[in-house]
Amino acid sequence: MAVKTSQWIYVSRNSIQSNVPTPWRKDWTQPELPEPQKIVDCLDEHQMDSGKAALLLDESWQRPLRLERESNIAKKDLDAFVRWRLKRYLPYAIEQALVRYVALGVSEQILVTSLPKPWVDGVYEACAKRGTQLGFIGGLSSLFLGLKSYANTCVVAIYADSYVVIEFDRKARFLDYTHRHLPETDQASIDIDTLVDRDLSGLNAPRLQLLNFEAKHTHDCQLIAQRLTDLNKQTSIVSARASLIEMVTEHLAAEVSFA
Repeated sequence: MAVKTSQWIYVSRNSIQSNVPTPWRKDWTQPELPEPQKIVDCLDEHQMDSGKAALLLDESWQRPLRLERESNIAKKDLDAFVRWRLKRYLPYAIEQALVRYVALGVSEQILVTSLPKPWVDGVYEACAKRGTQLGFIGGLSSLFLGLKSYANTCVVAIYADSYVVIEFDRKARFLDYTHRHLPETDQASIDIDTLVDRDLSGLNAPRLQLLNFEAKHTHDCQLIAQRLTDLNKQTSIVSARASLIEMVTEHLAAEVSFA
């Protein structure tokens, strides 16, 4: 059942954030998915309201994977095919995986994401005990699907140490998707030449939106936008303000329907 909410929780490798009761952020170092109780403890510490919320995750925790769909696979057999192909890439049994996938507009490729179902169930249960009903758990990029304002647009989302490039078709469906770690210079700034030349210079979308989710990347994003302008790319920058969550709420609309 779809859940509409304007309450957000964002969990990444370097922080947990929310927009309720007021925007807050707690920095941490979390190389793997955090224990459900650790998330709940942070919500309690910051007196987050009970009610409905969406839990957004660091993209890399979903292990995004592009698969080639074999031409002889019927639609009814696609789920079994995806799971069969995916199991070799997971550090846990495929039976424990919560799998989502979407067709990409390029060739016969499929974008597959996955999370360990015991962890997802544990987060739902732990949050429910404190009165927080999670309507969605997944990567931030999931929120862009179907948003009409992103039709025929390419979104480049810059996170703390990674980035996502998503191209949309005229119906705002995923046309292409790339997720990589940010290339760095010796001075620990973004290696703009590598980023632009490798993934951005060949984009064909008429509009490009650069979403900066980390204040520390503000200057680098301005330089990236200038490089893209020099390449005749129509580029706009949306920068983080008080918190990532406020930015998401503002630019993806305050209420989003989560399946």
